[in-house]
Amino acid sequence: MLIGGRLVSEAALGLYAVSMHLARIPLHKVMGIINQVAFPAVARMQANRPELASRMVDAIALLTFIALPVLWGLSSVAQEVVAVVLGEHWAAATLPLQVAAAAIPAQLLSNVFSTALAGLGRADVELRNMLCTLALTLLAVAVGGQMGASGLALGWSAAALGGLAINLPRTNRVIGLPVRGCVRAIRGPLLAGLCMYAAVTGSRTVLDELGAAARLPCLIAIGAAVYAAVVTTLSPNNWLLLRRAASTVRSA
Repeated sequence: MLIGGRLVSEAALGLYAVSMHLARIPLHKVMGIINQVAFPAVARMQANRPELASRMVDAIALLTFIALPVLWGLSSVAQEVVAVVLGEHWAAATLPLQVAAAAIPAQLLSNVFSTALAGLGRADVELRNMLCTLALTLLAVAVGGQMGASGLALGWSAAALGGLAINLPRTNRVIGLPVRGCVRAIRGPLLAGLCMYAAVTGSRTVLDELGAAARLPCLIAIGAAVYAAVVTTLSPNNWLLLRRAASTVRSA
């Protein structure tokens, strides 16, 4: 926001701020639960790194299973959400919201790794990760700000994805995650999310004659059905992880 305020107009900065606020609502809700459960769990498993790595893979699988349909779903229906929630005069916020919501899962995973590092007492690694992400964000947002609100969102999203990619090897040396296990954990939700996004985008052309208020629930239903069908076929174990997580949250 500080950088954007120097590069774009007040109107563009307002579009960016509103888009980021909408995109981050699911993140804030989820992270409250994660921090409540994950930090003490990681701290208890410090001495058993194989068990910790196994639990982290389950956590990554569960988070992608939940976050991708919500956030990529929000990205896919950004046009309708902006029209219904904010009004047609906020139409320029559509692209920033699409871009930001699509990249939020990367920030969510970064936050989970941050919590794990804190639980292991490795604040030094977390500090290096934060400084790296900060440098990327400053550079990307400064460059993206030349293109207005959409550029700011693109810059922030690029920094979120780039920061995760650069920091992951350093983090993994501490946590010891099995790479193949992580790939298997996210593969099903990732493919299901892509299918969902494509189905919603394609359905919009068919439902284009409907108003945004009528089109939004139809697109949500189509996206949810496609995601559930594909992820159940590719990663049926995720439903079991979800039930276990719900039980853990209730106990906590």
